[in-house]
Formats: sequence, C-alpha cells, structure tokens
Amino acid sequence: MKKTIAWILCVLLALTLAVPAFAAEKQGTDVPTVYLQGQGEHIYLPDGTKIYDGGDLPDGFLADAVKECMPSFLDAVRNDDAESWAAYREKLLGMLLPVIGGWALNKDGEASDGSHIDMSWWNQGPGKFGDGSYRFRTYNFYQDWRVDPFETARLLNTFIQKVKSETGAPKVNLVGRCEGANVILAYLAEYGYDDVKCVEIYVQSASGVDGMSALFSGRMQLDATALRRFKETSDLIRIEDQALVELIDAALEFTGDTMLLDAGMLGLQALIPKVYKEVVVYALRETYGRMPGIWSLVGADYYQDARKGVFKGYEDEYAKLLEKLDNYDVKVRQRVEDIILDAVAHGVKIANYSKYGNYQVTPICETNNEIGDNSVSLKFESMGATTAKFGDTLSDSYLEKAKKNGTDQYISPDKMVDASTCLLPDTTWFIYGSDHRDFPELIHAFMFKFLKADGNLKVNDDSAPQFMVYAGSETDHTDTLVPMKEENAATLESGNVVFKNINWKDMVMRFFKSILNFFKSFLLKRSAA
Repeated sequence: MKKTIAWILCVLLALTLAVPAFAAEKQGTDVPTVYLQGQGEHIYLPDGTKIYDGGDLPDGFLADAVKECMPSFLDAVRNDDAESWAAYREKLLGMLLPVIGGWALNKDGEASDGSHIDMSWWNQGPGKFGDGSYRFRTYNFYQDWRVDPFETARLLNTFIQKVKSETGAPKVNLVGRCEGANVILAYLAEYGYDDVKCVEIYVQSASGVDGMSALFSGRMQLDATALRRFKETSDLIRIEDQALVELIDAALEFTGDTMLLDAGMLGLQALIPKVYKEVVVYALRETYGRMPGIWSLVGADYYQDARKGVFKGYEDEYAKLLEKLDNYDVKVRQRVEDIILDAVAHGVKIANYSKYGNYQVTPICETNNEIGDNSVSLKFESMGATTAKFGDTLSDSYLEKAKKNGTDQYISPDKMVDASTCLLPDTTWFIYGSDHRDFPELIHAFMFKFLKADGNLKVNDDSAPQFMVYAGSETDHTDTLVPMKEENAATLESGNVVFKNINWKDMVMRFFKSILNFFKSFLLKRSAA
C-alpha cells in the first residue's frame, strides 16, 4: 500500500526496484486470454430445436442394426458383387442416417438449414480476479465444429477485435484445445501475429487424429495384440467403445489361442477395404465427410488418400466443399510447423501441452502400438517427440546416446518420451495420466503459469517441470498434479477419467461400432458352424 510520507515512499520504491520479488504478485495476467473450445457444442435449428446434443446412439440401436442388417451383410461378403453390397449399404444407411445425419452440412460444406451453435456467449464479460488482472479463461470462444476452420477463424478475428476494444489491451493470448488449435493455426495463417501475445495449444489435433485419419483414408488396421491391449486397458478409462471389447471377446472365444486370433484378424482385415469402399465412404459423404471442421482432424500423410477415397467420382458434386478442404490442406495442414515457427519468429510465445498414459488409441489405426492420450498418438500431439512403443521404454542404447549428446535432460523419468525432438522442445509440456477428453482445472492452473510469465517460462524452470503426473478424480476433489520423478515413474497409474462430453471419437465409433458388431456376429456364426 502506498504511504503518504515522502521518505517511506522513497524507501519502498528503492526496495521494489532492488528486489522485485517483494512486490505483490498479481493473481492473473495483464493480457486477456481467449480460450477456444474443441468439438462438441450443441447444434440448433433456427427455431431453437436441438439437433445435436453430443449424446449416445439410441438404446438398442446397435442390436437392432445387427438384427436387421446381418442377412444382407453376409450376402454381400459371400457374393461379393455390386448388387449385394448395394443392398447391404441401403439397409445399413437407412438405419444410420436418420440417427447421425441430422446435423450434417450440405454438399458445399455449409449449414444451408440455418443450423448453428448457441451464440449467447458472444456478449460475455471478461473474467477477472479481484485485483483486476485477467483469469486464465478470460473469454471462452465456442465454435461450430462442423464448419470450415477459416470461417471460424474469421469469427475469431472479429471476436479478438471486440475483446481488444472492450479491454483496451493491444494484444490477446490464445489457448486452443483439440480442434480449437486448428482454428488458431488457421487464424494465424490468415490474419498474422500482430494481435497475439502468447499461444497455448492443448491436446492439439492439427497434426491429425489417429482414428479419424484411419477412418477417412481407409487405412484401417486390425491387430490382435492391439485388440487385446485395448480390452485390457478399456476399464481404466471408461470409454463407450463396448462394441470393440465385445468383438475381442467374440474373437477370443472363437479362436481360443493367439495364433488363431492372429489368423482371424487377418480375415477381418481383408474385409476392411471392401467395407470402406462399399459402406464407409457412402456414409461419410452423407454425414461427417461434409464437415470441413472434422476434415481438419485428418493428418497430413492421410489427407490425399482420404480425399480420393471419399470423393472419387463425386468431385463435381462436392466441388465447393473440396475447395474448402484443399484450402485448409494447403494453408494449414501442410504448414503446421511453418506457421508455428513463423509466429515465434514474429515474437509470439508458444507452448504445447500433450498427454499420455496407459491409453490405447482406437485399435483400427496403423499407430495402434504408439503411446498417446487414447485419441491422439503422443508423437503427433507433441509435434515430434520420440516415444517408446506401448508398454515399453526407450532402449538403453538410445538413452546412452542422448546422454552423450547432452539431450538427456529432455528424457521423461519413465523413459518413455524424448522431448528433444519436438518442434518446440523448451516449451512443450507432458501430462501423464489424463485422457484426451478430460480437462481438469489443475492442468489449466499449470498452463496459466506460462501466460503469467508472459510466455517466458521454459521447461527447465523448477516451477514448471516438463513432465507432470495427474492422478485422482476432479469430481470428488482427490486429484493431484505433481512432477514426474524417477521415484514415482515406476508406479504410475492412469487417472480416473470422467468424460465431459461426446466428441469426434464417438462419431468415428458411431460408424465403426456397427461394422464391428457385424464382424462379431460373423465370427460367432462361424464358431457355431
């Protein structure tokens, strides 16, 4: 508190200049932060009718689908002719589309029915602490996750100008979660860096989401080891992929041993290209394949295969949509690293926060043996970390080489991650034990440190170690976030994950659950025979 006596003021000023740490620390930042949500916002028609609420498939839907469509599916597999596959496709899509197609965009990738998210948040006031400094989530920016990221970036630019006008701040911080990071990159590519102080990307999906890349491109891979591993770890993360677990149970029951299961998976794998060509691409063209926002989750190495697979022969019909998809591919997907490095060169401070743990990505992916956060492989999410395979550690020879190179400071105490190969090794943090869809406030508080330091925090700072461990449950207030050390690395366990909403992974499963249920029934029929 300021004093009225001149000499006391002089003494306080001198002490403050000499020892800044004695000054009262602000609770927040001087720069307002815009927090971009990921996928999952509810979708409404102009009359207020909610057409997407993130919910599950209707009770009994999968059982009914299997019962109704199994005969035509078996006919298609047995006959393998165009007529049989068309009959199966018509039956299946006739059941799927009324359930999952109601919130699709038109063939141009536009909401021609006027559907939208709730925009009441646009007029929110800034979140502040009592001392007037800004909270971590000063403003929340919600997006229509279906639409072109560049359209959302245009709205973000308008919102940023609104925030600057309201607060008088010359710049803002941006935090992008999952698909929100894709929008931030589109914004930086389109509008530059002048209005941005710091950027934090959190479980980012701009480098691709494993399951989405596999489904859209048709590069799906069923692996017996991955399926078993998924079954063993699924109870730890409370996901809704029960059809996968049921498939594994059926396959194990049918085969009885590892060699037979491997052979059974080879048989199922042989059906994948046909199911993709005859069923999946048709369903995508009617639903999620019309959504540029969802397409932004397809990785750079998968996009051309996905584009060709989904739209071959339909290029003219979907020309305007393809223009949007190709624009994002050229300006963002293929330039993710360039955009980030250019932003850093222009003075923007950028941090990346990635997660991993005892999580298996959806076991339909080529990356099914990679560690990750259950939805995205860590090597993608971290933008380049070198990681051990699931259930393993980096080799002794690799660790010895890192020690000789002086990069061993970037090796995780559990010896599963080398962060030195990341795009931003000094500002990439890792949280073990928190799933992709879990966003506890403890992690937000940890991320806030970077913004409070005006982006000048590094991973070698004692207050923010590069590797952290999340455990417990936010719901019952038992969660903790502590530095990973050699002492606790040997006994790490996955946190108790509570999913906040349904997102794109569940969308993938809406397609694939049905297909896998057919496979399950197919296996059981063969077993009975």
